[in-house]
Amino acid sequence: MEFRAYLSQLADCDLSVYSRLEPAEVSVTRKRFWLDCDHNAQVRRPDFRYRRLRPLEVEQNLERLEQLRPDRLELAGVERELGAWIWEDVWTKNQALQALIRYQGAATQAKERRWWGDNFRFWDYQLYGAPDEPLFRSALQEQLDWVQGRIANDFQNRMWVELSQELASGVATRVSERYQPRPETVRRFGELVRAHLAPFFQLVPEDQSEFTAMEVVNLLNQILRMSCQTRFEADLATQRSSILVDQAERRILIPAQREPRTYTREEVLTLVLGHEFGTHVMRSLPYEWGHLPLLSTGLPGSERFEEGLAVCVEQALTGQYRTRALWRALSHYVNIGLATFLDYDFRKVLETRWRLNFLAESRADEPQAEQRLRYEAAYARAFDEARRCFRGFGELISGKDLLYLTGNTQAWIYIERHLNQSEWLWRNLFERGKTDPENPKHMRMLQLDRELGRATS
Repeated sequence: MEFRAYLSQLADCDLSVYSRLEPAEVSVTRKRFWLDCDHNAQVRRPDFRYRRLRPLEVEQNLERLEQLRPDRLELAGVERELGAWIWEDVWTKNQALQALIRYQGAATQAKERRWWGDNFRFWDYQLYGAPDEPLFRSALQEQLDWVQGRIANDFQNRMWVELSQELASGVATRVSERYQPRPETVRRFGELVRAHLAPFFQLVPEDQSEFTAMEVVNLLNQILRMSCQTRFEADLATQRSSILVDQAERRILIPAQREPRTYTREEVLTLVLGHEFGTHVMRSLPYEWGHLPLLSTGLPGSERFEEGLAVCVEQALTGQYRTRALWRALSHYVNIGLATFLDYDFRKVLETRWRLNFLAESRADEPQAEQRLRYEAAYARAFDEARRCFRGFGELISGKDLLYLTGNTQAWIYIERHLNQSEWLWRNLFERGKTDPENPKHMRMLQLDRELGRATS
């Protein structure tokens, strides 16, 4: 079988595990859970509503993948090696989703349910790796240290004392010397990013401080029409609470149910145009019409570097390493660590994250009414972060969001190592598809794409 035809057949069996586990009516469920928690300590997780997971499709995928095992086909050399690597990734994702389907179907059978929960954890670890306990405990201490200097009144101090006592057994004895880029690295990379994204930034109205979700959609579509030859389109998503760049469908989904409802100007520049468009979309564009579509939609193992790089872009545009983007990356790691190592359930992770997020943005001069609004907004963010931690129906832990912190470290090390080759660095980071520049298999795929291009020219 010709290699591109083989990859096309694998792509027909590929799937995004977690996009299928996006609950419906998130904002309604979030509000209901707030009320339920006020009245009933026994309520430990929200009653999420999910779409059908289509078990027959997964079974058919696994049957087809058995027929597509590389050792059964006439592939040789590098094509056989790369084919086996991609086959393994598609197989793993289907196995993970099958475990979730079986877990959900065994609701009344405790032993079988535990077995499928363990099975899912195995496949999730194959995809994203397991959390590292020393790194979790150090990240937790880092967040507590971040918060401690911001306590501004008696209400916040009481919350802080209660929280720090509760987490005393979970923190590291000291914060590890985790790699951090030099300020000069962040500044110079910020200059590079701003220079290349300047044409898009110029389309953001200078006199506008807040943007609705629809205004963000319109801005992105204007940029896509004016600046890019692409099938990508931006649209509102009524059933999401966070932005999604759907590579397969070529859509940028902006949530209509986000809290807070508007985006600040800084969020539009750093999160929307820097993280989502400038990284997730722009890295996809050079190979959208290429010979190997996986270079555009995502090679196996590319997600860690890409998510980390997207956080780097936010930090660079903000001009400092310690930013909201880093806080989010640390938060995801801490949440998964709380669930994994301290056995926190959905509600316990939510309540811990809620207090940490609220305290992290404290101000000494904050009016009481604003503090109340911020407290409610911190709940909304914490709820969505807990949902991402427990992507398996609000119960099973997924390590997908570990990638933001570990990938951020990896990307900054790479950037710092090559900062003196600025234009080469930009091409390597943003113009060579969905690749990790330190992954030899990714580099072989780029070489194979070039060879296929020469063969058809």
